[in-house]
Amino acid sequence: DAVKHVATLVGNFSATQESGDKVLAVAPQYGWGFADAKLEYNAAGEADWTPFIKQIKDSGATMLYWSGTCLPHLQLVAQAAKTNGLNIPIVTDANHYAVECAGANTDGSLDNVYVRLSGIPLEESSTNKATQDYLDLMKTYGGDIALLGTQTSSSFLLWATASQQCGAELTRACVLANLAKVTKWTGHGIHAEDSPAQNHPSSCNIVLKIEGTGYKRVAPAEVGTYECKPEWIAKVSGTRALGAALLDANRISQAFATK
Repeated sequence: DAVKHVATLVGNFSATQESGDKVLAVAPQYGWGFADAKLEYNAAGEADWTPFIKQIKDSGATMLYWSGTCLPHLQLVAQAAKTNGLNIPIVTDANHYAVECAGANTDGSLDNVYVRLSGIPLEESSTNKATQDYLDLMKTYGGDIALLGTQTSSSFLLWATASQQCGAELTRACVLANLAKVTKWTGHGIHAEDSPAQNHPSSCNIVLKIEGTGYKRVAPAEVGTYECKPEWIAKVSGTRALGAALLDANRISQAFATK
């Protein structure tokens, strides 16, 4: 029932606005309704988050969608919510899956934050060889262990796979042509299947919740698994960024194309 009356709070920056616009565009087909609190904040931060919390509270919202960064912005929002008696779930995106984010939750204000992922959590590496391989590489060669690192590894492997097929004639055109044939990709198992060729995200998700200074799996309950439904891939239209991108029929931007 919480999704029937959702407030949104997004930064006034193109990337965060795009995330919020997509939620507003497609979430209603999954049963979401929106409160009269579709708010934007200064992407550089706010001196006082209390007015935002009061608007959300006055709207009767039963859930908050947040787009931005965890530290310090979301933490300050959550602290203001706790101070002003607003106790509703806060749902957000995968960039909030970070040891620094959960580690800052020493006062419990972030305990209502839910994060969606399309890759196996690092804490569950024993259930997924690719995740453990990534951790082993980081241990051997150094570097920060983070979700962004797993995504980078997947991107590199995708490029390497496409490049290898070019043999001695390695050109940009060859690599792009090979990438256009990859309709199923998991980064060799590090994340759920998506389709680079079709420019489609995964239809699989995991939901985690910040609890204390760590993350707790919420759905699906079994570790090492995803919940997948093809209908979770939705067509988005009418958002500000999509309009500027000038996508063609293949969902490839023509904004900077030349004839």
